[in-house]
Amino acid sequence: MSVAKEEALSPDELRKRLYQTFKNRGVLDTLKTQLRNQLIHELKHPILSGETVPRPVPMKSDSVLVTASNSLVADHLRNSGYEYTLSVFYPECGMGKDKIFTSRDILQLMKISPRSPLYKSLVITSSCILAWPLLMFLPGFLMSLLIELTDRHLHGEWRDADTQTTSTPAYRESLVDKMKMIDEEYEALRYKGDKWVSYESKLAAYRKEVEAQVQAEMNAKLQHYKDVEMSKVKMEEKDKSRKEILQLRQDMERTYEMKSGALINREKNAIDRLQKQQEIEEKDIYMQRQAVLKEIETVRNREAELRLRVEAFEKTCKIQEDKTKTMEELLRRRELAVKTTEDTYDQKLKNELSRYQLELNEEYTKRTEKLTENEKRNKGLYFPVGRRYKQCINCCMELETSQSQYSLLTQQNELLRERLETMNDYPTLRRERVEQQAQLRLLMKQLEEAQEENQRLRADLGRPSVEQLALQTELRRLESARRLSEEEFDSHRQVLQAQLHNEVERCAQLKAQLIDCEERTQWMTTHAEDIKMQLRQTQLGTLSVSPDSDAELVAGAKARIRELEKEAETLEEAYRNYQQRAVHATVSHMLPPRCLSPQRAPVSPRPHSTQRQHISHQRPRSPQRQQVPPQPCPHSPQHPQVSHRPLSPQQQPPPQRTRAPASPQPRVTFAEDLSQDQYPGPGSGREFQSLDFSEARFSGDRHPLEGTSSPHRRLSSTPLSLSRSQLHTEHVEGRSVQSVLLGCFTSNGFNVPSALLLRQ
Repeated sequence: MSVAKEEALSPDELRKRLYQTFKNRGVLDTLKTQLRNQLIHELKHPILSGETVPRPVPMKSDSVLVTASNSLVADHLRNSGYEYTLSVFYPECGMGKDKIFTSRDILQLMKISPRSPLYKSLVITSSCILAWPLLMFLPGFLMSLLIELTDRHLHGEWRDADTQTTSTPAYRESLVDKMKMIDEEYEALRYKGDKWVSYESKLAAYRKEVEAQVQAEMNAKLQHYKDVEMSKVKMEEKDKSRKEILQLRQDMERTYEMKSGALINREKNAIDRLQKQQEIEEKDIYMQRQAVLKEIETVRNREAELRLRVEAFEKTCKIQEDKTKTMEELLRRRELAVKTTEDTYDQKLKNELSRYQLELNEEYTKRTEKLTENEKRNKGLYFPVGRRYKQCINCCMELETSQSQYSLLTQQNELLRERLETMNDYPTLRRERVEQQAQLRLLMKQLEEAQEENQRLRADLGRPSVEQLALQTELRRLESARRLSEEEFDSHRQVLQAQLHNEVERCAQLKAQLIDCEERTQWMTTHAEDIKMQLRQTQLGTLSVSPDSDAELVAGAKARIRELEKEAETLEEAYRNYQQRAVHATVSHMLPPRCLSPQRAPVSPRPHSTQRQHISHQRPRSPQRQQVPPQPCPHSPQHPQVSHRPLSPQQQPPPQRTRAPASPQPRVTFAEDLSQDQYPGPGSGREFQSLDFSEARFSGDRHPLEGTSSPHRRLSSTPLSLSRSQLHTEHVEGRSVQSVLLGCFTSNGFNVPSALLLRQ
C-alpha cells in the first residue's frame, strides 16, 4: 500500500508533468501552429452558415524574389525566437517549411560569388546556427547580411591611381589632351551664354551610352568565363563520381560474396544442430512419459485417500451444523436474559435517581432553616456591639475637647510667665503657679485615662465575637458537605450511565454475531458443495483423459497435491497450537477467579472510558476466555465486507503460533446470570463450555483488517493418527463450534467484545 501511495500522483502534478513533456517534445508548438493556421483560414474565409464548407485556397504564383524575402523573414523570426509571429507568418504568406530557401540559394540569387569573403562569412554563420542550436547569441542570416553590407560600405577600400604618359603619343593625340581641350572649349563657350546647353546634354548622354556599352561587354566576358569554368568543374566532378561509384560497387560485391558464404556455412551448422536436438528431445520425451505414468498411478492412489477424507469431512460438517443450531438456541436465550437485565437496570436507575433527588431536597430545606436561625442570632448580637461603638465615639469626642482645653491652658501658662517677668509680686504668682500646676496634673491624668479607655474600646471593636466565629465555621462545613454530596451524586450517575451504554453495545454485538454465524454456516455448506464438485470433476477427468493430455493432467494433479500438503501442514500447526492452549487453559483454570458485586466494582473517574465487565457464572469456565476491547460493528462503512470465496493455499494467511496471555481484570456477577446458571437450557453442556475467544486472534494492537482474509479451510490431506483422534475426540467435538464462530468473526473483520465471553 505504501508503494502505491508513493507512486500515485495528484492531478496537478500529473498535469504539470504532461505539459512539460509535451513542451519538450514540441507537441505544444505544433498544436499552436495548427490552431493559428485554422484561425487564419477561418478569418480569411468566414462561414456564414453552420456547415463547414472547405473552400479551395487560390494558389498565387509568387515570384522568386517574394519567396526569397519571405524565407529571409522566416529565418530571422526563427533565429530571434519569435515562435508566435512565425506560426502566424507561415499561413499568411502561404508558404511551408519545405518551400523556404536556404542561405546558399539566396546568395546565388543575389549573384554573390562563392569565392568572395562575404559569401564565406554568411555561409559559415548559417551553418553554425544549424549545427549547434544552442548558439542563439549568433545573429541570423538577415542580420549578418546587413552587418556585412554596412561594414563594406563604410570601410571600403579607396585607391588613388596615377598615370604616366610619354611625350610622343601612340595615336597622335592622347585622350587626356582631348579631354583638356574639351574642358577649355567648354570654359570658353560658358561665357558666351546659353547657346551650348543642348550640346552639354548630348555630351552627358553620349558618356552614359559609352559606359553602358563598356559594362555590357565586361558582363558578357565575365559570363563566358564563368560558363567555361563551370563546365570544366562539372566534367571533373562527374569523372570523380564515376570512379568512386565503380570502386564502391566492387567493394559491395566482395562483401556480399563473403556474407553469402558465411550464411551458407551457418545454415549447414544449424541443420546439424537441429537434428541432434530432435534426437535428444525424443529421448527426453520418452523418459518423461514413463515418469508421468508412474505419477498417474500415485495420483489415483491419492484420489482414493481423498474420497475417504471427504466423507469424514462431510460427517464433521453435519456435526458442526447440529452444534451451530444448539448454539443459536443458546444465544437467543442469552438475548432474552440480556433484555431482562437491561429492563431491571433501567428501573433501578430511575428509582435511585428519584431517591437521590428527594434526599437532596430534604437536605436543602434543612440547611436553609439553619441559615435563617443563624442570621437571627447574628442580628441579636449586633445591638450590644452597636451600643459599645457609640460609647467609644462619645469618649473620642471628650478626648478631643480635653486636648483643645490643654492647648488653651498652655497658652495661658505662657501668658502667666510673661506676667511673672513683668510683675514683682512673687508669692502670689507662686501660689497661682502651684494651683495651675495641680490643675494641669489632674487634666493630664484624666487625658491618659480617656486614651486608655479609647484604646481598649478600639481593640474590643476589632476582635470578632466568639458566636460569630462559630457561625462562620458552621457555614463552611455545611458548604463543603454540600459539594461532596453533589460530586458523589454526579459520579454515581456517570457510572450508571456507562453501565447502561455498555449493556446496549453488548446487545448489538450479540445480534451481529448471530448474523455472522448464519453467514458462516451458509459458507460452509457452499464450500462443501464446491469440494464435492471438484472431486467429481477429478474422477471424471481421470476416466475420460486421453493419452495426449497426460501432461496437463499430471500438472493439475501436482498442483492439487501441493495444495493438500500445505493444508496438512496448516492443520498440524493448528493442532500444536491447540495443545499449547490446552496446557495454558489447565494452568489458568487452577487459579481462583475474583468476583465483585456491581456496587464494589472499580469505576474509572473518566465518564467516556469503557467499563470492561465480564458476565461470570458459577459453572466451570472455559480457560481460554480473554478480554478484548469492543470494536465497531463489522457492517459499518469503515470496515469493508470481505468476500466469502475459498482461497487457495498460497493466499491463506499463516496460522498464529503465539498467543498473548490474558490480562486479569475484575468481573461483575449479576443475580440474573446466577439464576440462568442454576437453571440451564437443554443445549448447555460440553458445546457451550468449549466456546472461548482468545485475545491473540482479536488483539487491539493492530487493525482488524490487516491479518484477516477468508476463513481457514478445514480440509486436510493427511488424517490424524488413531491414538491422537481417540485421545481428543471430546475436545474436537467441543471446539468445533468455537472454530466456526472464530472463523466467522475473523472473516468479517471485527473484534469480539469482552462482555460477550460465553461460559458455563
